[in-house]
Amino acid sequence: MKKILALLLALSMLVLLSACGDKAASNDENSDGGNDTSTVSETEETGVLKPYTKSENHGINIMLLGDSLTQGTQGSSGYRSYLYDMLKNDGYNFNFVGPWQIEPAFMHHDYRNHAGVGGYRMSGIKNDMNMFMSFDCDVIVMMIGTNDMNSGTAEELSAQYEELVDLIIKAKPEVRLFCASAPPTSFASGSYTFKHVGFNEGVKAICEKKTKAGAHVTWVDMSPESSGITNEDLNPEDHVHPVASGWEKFAKTIFKTIKPTMDELSA
Repeated sequence: MKKILALLLALSMLVLLSACGDKAASNDENSDGGNDTSTVSETEETGVLKPYTKSENHGINIMLLGDSLTQGTQGSSGYRSYLYDMLKNDGYNFNFVGPWQIEPAFMHHDYRNHAGVGGYRMSGIKNDMNMFMSFDCDVIVMMIGTNDMNSGTAEELSAQYEELVDLIIKAKPEVRLFCASAPPTSFASGSYTFKHVGFNEGVKAICEKKTKAGAHVTWVDMSPESSGITNEDLNPEDHVHPVASGWEKFAKTIFKTIKPTMDELSA
């Protein structure tokens, strides 16, 4: 009888030890899982716009870089929403990239990113160039210079523009850079001057020079003759920013210029 009781006691101890072991293992597993969750939450950057990388997004990354003519005005997305529709309707797989967003309800969140700042001059882009170049981009459309028209000669402004182009080429030698001329402001106000035209001719010459040197740099002619912009397409209050018809003309001009490159990169 004593032997039977001893045997039963031993079996009870084994069962108890086994249960404790299972519980400890279960606690270890939960602990590991908890640590994993904690690690993920600690490394997430909620609300922070991060550069796209090719491992995250396999579409053509497009950076739209410039001033308020890129950012848009009064809560609009400027020409960007029109360009988005044109690219999307042609079936391209693409992403707009950049450190800032504007959020019209009709734009998908993946296509709100941009690199335009109201009031930006060429010096602003130069100062922030490292930030812009931290983004993985295949195509850059740069439209800048309108806010610089009141400082320096056309030749001096063209030299500043060339410096920006050189910085981009140095940072991203394979990027397709599209240099849009400073669009026309109101002819009636007299702000579309010979200096404005001279600057744009200088930018065109820079594009030709860089292309001959082997860089992927293309001129985007935003002149009235090319874009079709008229006074009726500009905001009568400031004679600079377009109304809806003008934004659409901006987008059409950019779209037809970048389309061959989009086809090439999509092949």
